[in-house]
Amino acid sequence: MDGRHDPDRSCAARPRRLGRVLMAAGIALAGFQLLYLAGVAIAAVRLREHNPADFSLAMIRRRQTGHPGEPLRHVTLDQIPMRLLHTLILIEDPRFADHRGFDTQSIRYAIELNSRHGRIVYGGSTITQQLARTILLFPRQLYVRKVLEVQAAIILDAVLPKERVLELYVNYAEWGPGVHGIGAAAHYHYAAMPAELDDVRLAGLIAIMPSPLRYCPETFHESPMLAARHRLALELLDGVDVPQNRIRVDIRRTL
Repeated sequence: MDGRHDPDRSCAARPRRLGRVLMAAGIALAGFQLLYLAGVAIAAVRLREHNPADFSLAMIRRRQTGHPGEPLRHVTLDQIPMRLLHTLILIEDPRFADHRGFDTQSIRYAIELNSRHGRIVYGGSTITQQLARTILLFPRQLYVRKVLEVQAAIILDAVLPKERVLELYVNYAEWGPGVHGIGAAAHYHYAAMPAELDDVRLAGLIAIMPSPLRYCPETFHESPMLAARHRLALELLDGVDVPQNRIRVDIRRTL
């Protein structure tokens, strides 16, 4: 019998072909991981002293809108009201000073909440993860992005002091269409410097951070979640000692 048409040999060849395909895919994935981690490490070293003039999220927004966006207005931490920084940490990442780029408690909570809703409604990202997403990655909610985000956050946390992570975060966070950073946000929304803003205006900026393309300080009250975030921010800015468990409940109770 002609062996070229032997069904037994054809069946035996299939697992070998599948094995070769899987091995090639594994090698390609490992190569991508090495290149990605090396690229993040190089970027992290540059971020120690360098404030990038362009970054991932800004490039994505320009392609989406065709608008160049507002110019960056970098400010140092000592030019930003300390109560704003303190409030942002309490709301966005209460364990910022202690974790190593990602917070396992927040990730577990995110998995539980997303499973309950059957979709991604809460990311559980730390300030460091949000920085990685803004500067290096993309905003679309995908689990593969979350993995890349955590990996990048671990590297950023290992290379950069916490103060530098916080400075970069507030200078590149999105605060409106083409508006990135607290300096540009204060100028765009209030024609002022960050240090000139009162608590009501600071709370307005904090309120819109989860949805800066859809809401502004004049319209966030249309969202129950953002309105709750605004009330909480006002309390924290005023120095009220709000329990951590209430912070979580107030912000996410409308999800």
